[in-house]
Amino acid sequence: MKIDIDFCSCILKKLKFIHTKPEQIEALFLNSHYKKLEKDQFIYMEGDTISSFYLLLSGKVEIFKNTDKYSNKIFGVLTRGDIFGVPELFLDEHSVNAKSITPVEYLCVDLSELLDNFSVYPGLIFDLLKQSSRMIAEMQRALCIESAEKKVVSYVYHLMTASGIKVDRGVYVKKNQSNERIASILNITRETLSRIFTDLKNRGIIETTRDSIVVLKPDELGDLLVSDQKLAGFYGSTE
Repeated sequence: MKIDIDFCSCILKKLKFIHTKPEQIEALFLNSHYKKLEKDQFIYMEGDTISSFYLLLSGKVEIFKNTDKYSNKIFGVLTRGDIFGVPELFLDEHSVNAKSITPVEYLCVDLSELLDNFSVYPGLIFDLLKQSSRMIAEMQRALCIESAEKKVVSYVYHLMTASGIKVDRGVYVKKNQSNERIASILNITRETLSRIFTDLKNRGIIETTRDSIVVLKPDELGDLLVSDQKLAGFYGSTE
């Protein structure tokens, strides 16, 4: 399926791919397969054979892993322009689940299309490997964070640095997830998340609305984290 060259440029900007050209993204997805799913359907599940990777065109996809019969660990929520399935490309089976949490449209590219054209897409290969390495490193850092406050601060700091927009009062961050879903991602209760947000607001560090967070004091937010805990990872998500 042919995708617009301007959209290709937006993808590269969002993913911070600096070695890939828009034309390479366009060419890679030229032979992709278009698919559409309703809410609460799986794109792939743990244990499924890996044969493709994916580009999200619209909607939201949740990446998570089953931890036991009654619960799961959410790694992130992906939105338009995210490429996913990349960290597992060279495994035999998927180790996480990808599930639509809204109606979605996406493209899937056969793994063979990428593997057979390594020499054609050297910049893309480099950027994909760099992205995968960054995800792994950030998840490892996240595992070291035990304090609920540091989990929340790290999450807000991650959003601020990844997608924040400077405004007169500080840094504006669009908040696309509900507090309930953010709490699930961070493996804390919704009440704990609300308490920490309230504390940060009382200290004049952030302001929150239903749809946004404004970081009023970015430096103070960063000071709440030790240097090796910044940017605790969330599987490809800047939402």
